[in-house]
Amino acid sequence: MAFKHARGRVLATLHLPSSSKLFRALGTIAVASLAVDVIACSDVAAPRASPHTGGQLLWYTRGSGFGSPAFDKKRVYYLQLTHEVAAVGSEAGNSGQILWHSPTGGGVKYYPGQSSVIVDSLVVSGDIDLFAYDRSTGALKWRFTPTVGYWPGLFDLATVGTTIYTGSPSAYVYAVDGITGTQKWATRAVIDTSLISVFNPSADSDIVVASFTNFTGVGNGGAVALDAQTGAVRWRVYFPHTASDLGTGSPGGALLTPTSVIAVASDGPVYCLDRKTGKTLWSTKRLNVNVGTPERDVRYLALSRDRVIVTSLTGYAAAYNLANGKQLWLTPTVTLNSQSAVAADDSIAYISDYGGDVTAIDAKTGAIRWKVGNFDLGFISKAAIDSDRVYLVGTGGLFAVKK
Repeated sequence: MAFKHARGRVLATLHLPSSSKLFRALGTIAVASLAVDVIACSDVAAPRASPHTGGQLLWYTRGSGFGSPAFDKKRVYYLQLTHEVAAVGSEAGNSGQILWHSPTGGGVKYYPGQSSVIVDSLVVSGDIDLFAYDRSTGALKWRFTPTVGYWPGLFDLATVGTTIYTGSPSAYVYAVDGITGTQKWATRAVIDTSLISVFNPSADSDIVVASFTNFTGVGNGGAVALDAQTGAVRWRVYFPHTASDLGTGSPGGALLTPTSVIAVASDGPVYCLDRKTGKTLWSTKRLNVNVGTPERDVRYLALSRDRVIVTSLTGYAAAYNLANGKQLWLTPTVTLNSQSAVAADDSIAYISDYGGDVTAIDAKTGAIRWKVGNFDLGFISKAAIDSDRVYLVGTGGLFAVKK
């Protein structure tokens, strides 16, 4: 297996038997030796069924991880499964090199956090609690443990300015000062003694929105909006049942637009709610595909211009018109497996699945542009999108891939 520079000059040669674990783990994605940063691999086929040039490996670093990474102009930061936060160089000359790694000391073996965010000179990672590190040195600056509730670092984090917003499996939503780690407010999103989780908030300077699930009974759920400054509940909506035996829990999080809130119920429908009142503006029907719709679907969401991109446990991704909920396309990205996350920019949606793949889909047409990964690489977490590349984290490590 020869690694070549973009101009074709051979930089290094690595001989891997076809039966080796590393060779099997590479799948359709090229890989660099630790001494080579920008490479192309002549022995690895381009992603199939794609006329585009995306999906090419730029660099990678080993170190099994989980969750969506954060990045700045010099580094990429991600949570490793060893419950350490690693900073990896992304500039020419040090791309793929681990610059520092610092332990969190707060994780639970099977519950790593799902995201990291940049706040001023710090990177903040969720790992049960929240941990903030100096981006240059890796020095731990603060740890946030809430005064009420627990596990604020388990789900996705959202930021507005220097404030971090996060849900939890304890029914609380938290606002945290990203500079000091001080709790600004904590609000129980649902006043109930049941086991309730609040997932993956979105926020602006006015409100914070999130979805929630009650895990008792059939699993009711909905969406909630809170005042961004005080944490006061503006409104709370429970989704209607499509059938009495189907739950309406909403583990996929909520999206926020200037006029609306988007969330999905576990029995399938997508709901668009008025951001001021929570009133339903439109909703979709359950996803109808030939592989059948699970009784409890977990559908994640992302916005791409005027389209809402939504995943499904069926392996089908769908796009809906933001204005009226009309389905625009329906594309299967994985066979006999389930989609696990989605991120999108103005033109492409990157959909992860539990088979360890990431599929790049044209957000306008639903056409598949490229696909990378496999089970050994384990790209099940949400991609982080930069201007010319996406960062993927999995059991194989951290990978920078051309858009």
